[in-house]
Amino acid sequence: MAKRKKKNKSSVKDVIEPHSQAKLDFYKYYLNRYLPILYLSDFITRINIFDIFCGTGVYKDGKFGSPIIAYNEIINVKNQYKDKTSKVISLTVNDGKSEKIENVKSYFNSIETNTDFISYNNLDSDTMFAEIIGKIEKQNRDEKNLIFIDPYGYKDIKKQNIIDLLKKQNTEIILFLPISHMYRFTDIAIQSDEPAYAKLRIFVEEFFESNHPYFSIESGKDVFKYIYFIKNALTFNNKYFSASYYIQRNNANYFALFFITPNIYGLEKILKVKWSLDEKFGQGFKQKDPLGDLFEEEYKKESLRELIGCFEEKLISWLKSGSFTNSDVYRFTLGNEFLPKHTNQILKKMQESQILEVESVRNIEKVRKNSFYVNKESLNKDSKLVKFILKS
Repeated sequence: MAKRKKKNKSSVKDVIEPHSQAKLDFYKYYLNRYLPILYLSDFITRINIFDIFCGTGVYKDGKFGSPIIAYNEIINVKNQYKDKTSKVISLTVNDGKSEKIENVKSYFNSIETNTDFISYNNLDSDTMFAEIIGKIEKQNRDEKNLIFIDPYGYKDIKKQNIIDLLKKQNTEIILFLPISHMYRFTDIAIQSDEPAYAKLRIFVEEFFESNHPYFSIESGKDVFKYIYFIKNALTFNNKYFSASYYIQRNNANYFALFFITPNIYGLEKILKVKWSLDEKFGQGFKQKDPLGDLFEEEYKKESLRELIGCFEEKLISWLKSGSFTNSDVYRFTLGNEFLPKHTNQILKKMQESQILEVESVRNIEKVRKNSFYVNKESLNKDSKLVKFILKS
């Protein structure tokens, strides 16, 4: 019998696989949606993008990595709005592997358009984090920082670095982690003193406190619950807003992107990215079944009904617990990683079933049917317009 050929690991790294493309699509959609808003904002004077583990830039299959994606989005927004503003957008790229940063630099040196706003670093992660944190500490609040962290694993991710990056309240972070690997070995790591598990043990101990629910779950653990726990840990006791997006590599392996922001409007923007990329569920990227599935669409519809149904139950239970305005419901919706359109559909259904009353906060006039005002404007002053009352 002929020996099976071993997969050439280096060739895999030279091309972008579907799960890596899903990660880059997320990053591109985020920049595409959010950069124009920041660029045109009267309250932002400068935008700084940092790519801490930038990779090779251009792969052998001709596809672009994160530094080129960021560059193209910057050029697009500058060209599109050149008559409205000339605000500075800087791009800082770094990689601890010198050959990768040289490849990126070589690409940018080969193109004819302006690249003066790009700076290059070949620093280890601790040094690079310290350098960025130092820059942020000297900034005014009207500067905005977008930080993309796509490490080679998780060993370079330290809780204090994330906290220090966010401290100034003007920074948003996208973090990519190899979730399946971390989940698979977490129980072993926290019970073992072996050096092989030291980095994972440190990560878990930093982000999961000793009384964390993860440690008390006897059964029912899975990779998605693990993602949920990390997402919650990245809010740092609800000081920030966080969202997650899983990415399937194969049936046994998942990665995940985590987004952290001090601003609830930033959270809504990333949720729109999630629901644009995964229109059915807003949860993540799954590999397509190469054999296809005759019942795939029906399965998706049923799964979406279950997903919305779970959120509906959670919303009803929460509304029963007190008196809440449209502003409260907007926050609750985003906190559960749904969009206002989903909540409005549920509220409409509840109103039609006559189990929900919607009253004016100011008691000025009767509220028109299907007027819920669950939107970002609800956070503005004097925009708490209605309150929701569940009939017993």
